[in-house]
Amino acid sequence: RVFSPAVDDAYVLSSAPDANYPYSGWLHSGSGPLGVYRAFARFPLPRRGQIVSAVLKMGFAGAESSLGDHLIDFVPDDAWTQTTLTWNDQPGVGERIATIERADLGAMSIDVTQLAQREQSLDGWLSLRVAGASEGAPSLPSKVARWWSRDDTNQRGFHLELTVSPAPEMRRGDVVVLSTGGLFSGVVAIDPSERVLRGVAP
Repeated sequence: RVFSPAVDDAYVLSSAPDANYPYSGWLHSGSGPLGVYRAFARFPLPRRGQIVSAVLKMGFAGAESSLGDHLIDFVPDDAWTQTTLTWNDQPGVGERIATIERADLGAMSIDVTQLAQREQSLDGWLSLRVAGASEGAPSLPSKVARWWSRDDTNQRGFHLELTVSPAPEMRRGDVVVLSTGGLFSGVVAIDPSERVLRGVAP
């Protein structure tokens, strides 16, 4: 299995339309007293090999108060970056990936195989947006969900778990999940120029 973490993630906030929130331990989505939050994530896909399966994993970090349902939508435009993303220039969305009911927010595992296969054959990137199902005026009580970001040191941020056949070409910095007998056993980072697997604490 190939572990593909988001290389860009950020959130935007309606009440701060020109603000940029690129480096945070959490991403936010939903409606709260400050306005509407939306979270974005962008993933690289393997350049070689065929994706056989792709599962989206999202680390739920809790909620500010109550919880509402959330929507996960495909983002066709992969040109955005976490250091420039704002409410005013956020990309639009395409088809719906999933609707997540509040009771299911704690265990996120979503099959995105067909979408990943399609995007692999196009530009090799997959972007998505997470938003509250009910967006409107500032909400009390808050219905904002928190998600672990790519900056989380325990690697609980948004990532794809991919099965690829044949094994893809490894690039510097790629991260791979190793398993033995079906049990998770570690994570390694690849440095192909040195032919070294550099251990990363799981």
